[in-house]
Amino acid sequence: QLQDLDYDETCIIRREINKEGRSRAFINDTPVSLSVLRELGSRLIHIHSQYNTLELKDPRYQLEILDLLAGTAAKRDQFTSVFIELGKLRKERAIVLEKLENAQKDKDYNLFQLSELESIDLDQTDFSELEERFRIFEAGDELRIVLESLVALGAADTGFVNELKELKGRFTRKKGLSDNLDQLILRFDNILIEIDELNADAEKELSKLNHDPEEMSRISAQLDEFNRLLFKYKKRDQAELKAYRDQLRETISELKDSDENIERLNKSIEEYQTRQGKIGKELHELRLKALGRIESELSEELEQLKLPDCRLNFDLKLKEEADSSGMTSIAMLFSPNKGIAAVPIQKAASGGELSRVMLALQYMISQRTQLQTILFDEIDTGVSGEVAGRIGQTLRKMGECMQVIAITHLPQVAGKGSYHLRVSKLEGADGRTKTVVQTLSDEERVDEIARLMSGDSITEGARSNAKSLLES
Repeated sequence: QLQDLDYDETCIIRREINKEGRSRAFINDTPVSLSVLRELGSRLIHIHSQYNTLELKDPRYQLEILDLLAGTAAKRDQFTSVFIELGKLRKERAIVLEKLENAQKDKDYNLFQLSELESIDLDQTDFSELEERFRIFEAGDELRIVLESLVALGAADTGFVNELKELKGRFTRKKGLSDNLDQLILRFDNILIEIDELNADAEKELSKLNHDPEEMSRISAQLDEFNRLLFKYKKRDQAELKAYRDQLRETISELKDSDENIERLNKSIEEYQTRQGKIGKELHELRLKALGRIESELSEELEQLKLPDCRLNFDLKLKEEADSSGMTSIAMLFSPNKGIAAVPIQKAASGGELSRVMLALQYMISQRTQLQTILFDEIDTGVSGEVAGRIGQTLRKMGECMQVIAITHLPQVAGKGSYHLRVSKLEGADGRTKTVVQTLSDEERVDEIARLMSGDSITEGARSNAKSLLES
């Protein structure tokens, strides 16, 4: 339901891989990601290889097994979640601290730059307008003479303008004689209007020439400082200079925000450390509490596997330094015989002993989980004879509540199975090797188990022993 997959009594898992190496995964023809496929697969089947037996020597794997047997997997997941979140917070704090350290190095220089840029008031002052005013001021007396002449031209009662008005009046009296003449009269009107507007604008500009020399000196100083900063910071105009100033403000503001952020992160980290310590100790206590029951049950299973004097104990200690599995250090101590001190399993157990210990643990785990299928790849490595028979019996017991697939070369183990698949390699007509899987009949099973005993030449004695194994 969490992955929005439709339920069906038959679950078909399919993965397609094209020639380019790209793949697609499906569950009942619904496309899914590989992570979803992996999650479902882990709930349906567990594959135990020979490597897993070696993995038993790894303390992390030992803790994983212990949690499955102790029923503390959920508590461990809770701890792991807090541990991961704490790690993220610490990483985030390290990044913020690094940024803060880099920003602190440039703090004084940035403050100096900001002070320079704020001194010229980029928000309230239009420097393009100031430049225009200063250019007009520099034009000085020559511009004043031109403007005064324009004003005088429009204001005169005689002269050019007056002549134009008289001429326009005479023309107007001839209005209606022809369209062309009427157009000339209209153009006279436009010219006179334009002259009036020119006169008014000239008066306006002339009024602006009454500049205060002290004000012009102040404007000159402002423009000098503005142009100096443009050149210094390699900016093209006021907008770019303003944007750079805002960037400096933001950078300096981030220093204050970083201090607050670090304070917040420190508080969160402290809270998560407290939670981690509390859950870690609770998890450790639950693990310790379950040890007696687990070790007792494990001893019974090992006795069934012909290790009656074997002792396997979990030595747990609470540690200060946490990892993703908790705050427990573990050592799986193994003693194969009476009178021999228990030592870490990786230093004492033989290959056959490791296989049986692993099988016993897997059997106990299978009683506590809802796993559908488990596949053992030569779990019987390093054993033979009666021990192999005991392993076969344990596998059969597991098969009563789940599907067990065992890859084996031992007749004692093969004889305990309900079905027998023979895997062989054949060379085809094209010269390519093919792997063939064949389901054997009851009679074929007898022959195959007999072949495991006597080789390719099957004797009647081997066939008789094979029948006895299948019937036992």
